[in-house]
Amino acid sequence: MLSPKAQKEMAKAVEYFQSNRFDEAIRRLETARQLAPTNPDIFYLLGVNYEKKNDIPAARKYWDQAMQINPAHVYSLLACGESYLRQNDAATSRKYLDKAVEAAPNSWRTHGLLANALLRQNSYAEAVTHAQRSVELGKEQAQSSLLILGQALAGEHQDAQAIAALSGYLASKPSEQQARAVENLIARLRDSRGASAAGTGINPSYENVGLANEVAELPLTRAALHWLPPDVDDGVPAVEPGVSCSLDDVLKNTSARVQEFPTVVDRYAATELLRHEDVNIAGYANQVADLSFNYVASVREIHNKYGQSLDVQEYRNGSTGTEMFPNQTGSVGLPSIVLVFHPMLISDFDMKCEGLSRAKGNFAWQIYFRQREEKESRIRRYRVGGHVFAIALKGRAWIDANTFQVVRLETDLREAHPELRLNSEHLVMEYGPVKFKSRNEELWLPTSADYYAVLRGRRFHRRHSFKDYILFSVEDKQRIGEPPIEKTAAQPD
Repeated sequence: MLSPKAQKEMAKAVEYFQSNRFDEAIRRLETARQLAPTNPDIFYLLGVNYEKKNDIPAARKYWDQAMQINPAHVYSLLACGESYLRQNDAATSRKYLDKAVEAAPNSWRTHGLLANALLRQNSYAEAVTHAQRSVELGKEQAQSSLLILGQALAGEHQDAQAIAALSGYLASKPSEQQARAVENLIARLRDSRGASAAGTGINPSYENVGLANEVAELPLTRAALHWLPPDVDDGVPAVEPGVSCSLDDVLKNTSARVQEFPTVVDRYAATELLRHEDVNIAGYANQVADLSFNYVASVREIHNKYGQSLDVQEYRNGSTGTEMFPNQTGSVGLPSIVLVFHPMLISDFDMKCEGLSRAKGNFAWQIYFRQREEKESRIRRYRVGGHVFAIALKGRAWIDANTFQVVRLETDLREAHPELRLNSEHLVMEYGPVKFKSRNEELWLPTSADYYAVLRGRRFHRRHSFKDYILFSVEDKQRIGEPPIEKTAAQPD
């Protein structure tokens, strides 16, 4: 961790960088470097600032120093790879980009840049592999990789597939000059002599494919993002080797468990503790608020002539408003994320079982889910200024292998929402058993929710925790004890 003074220097440096005051940024970073001489992010940012000043040798020197501290420092590996691509030195670029892909195998940008370098070396088959992976990971963000993919496929004489990829790239509306060049290449590929056209395709210059923009314009270093957990697509947690998983059985049993809740409980009450942290540009909390609410949640299945639906309501101190939240930005409805496994909503998601893992010391089935493209989200909505935005999610769940109760859920945005200015959202939801004393019956209820967001220019983290439950059953009303800490508290796995 950086000292508070080093954090302050880095934060000021990033502010200066974003206002193009590179010399002031460098001075701040040099001060931070003296305070934290082994922090690779400081060296990376020094390199970015020198690159902006067109001092490429100095930039590479600092990136090399960052990699000496941490050989897997992805941002410095990418920066060096990009730098050599700009000079059309694909061989040197590959030395860095190969390592970047090893360090960040689920980053669409690393695969896209490596595909670019491979294409320039006429390594078409490898370029196809990495360009396809880039498109798969990046979706709409990786449109530029379609240009690389199309040319690599043409080099492999797979003209029909090349035309499809290039047409997809045209759909992203590139510059007029670039569009004309792509159209000409498609025309040559459609010609009977198209097989010989691959070698005279579009020059995949670094600037043309638009892969240079993110890191230099917005230096999202690990120091700046250390507060934000990894995206669920950044890696697959380890599972037990050789254990088969029946997705249908897991989903059937989990769905039945989730469906039990609204049939047994009308509503439940608890004490909710909320810790809110505003996060500064360097990634550190600079303002903290602790609040407490009397929390009541109601979960109902509604069946009428218009169909079926789930109604989830939350009250804090008797209100459903957001005025009690910091910045008047509410984080409501988080515990209901478990309803992705409810029979009414489960068909909205593509799901796969990744295997048998562990959660809270017990075996748990690890399920990945992703909102289907053709389905509008019904599980997450944002309301801003009278407008409602449906937010598509992806995530991962850990389901107890014996009881099929959902133990833990993590979600991320399927894609960012520029119109909402919602760049990131990550939720970690924990559930635990609560026992009815009179009937010797357990219900699984939320124990904590960690919500992280980069929304409308604000970065913040909130931790909601719940205790002292009172459940109101359809049959009776009784007070039950707080879930045992060893079973329900959020603990690192």
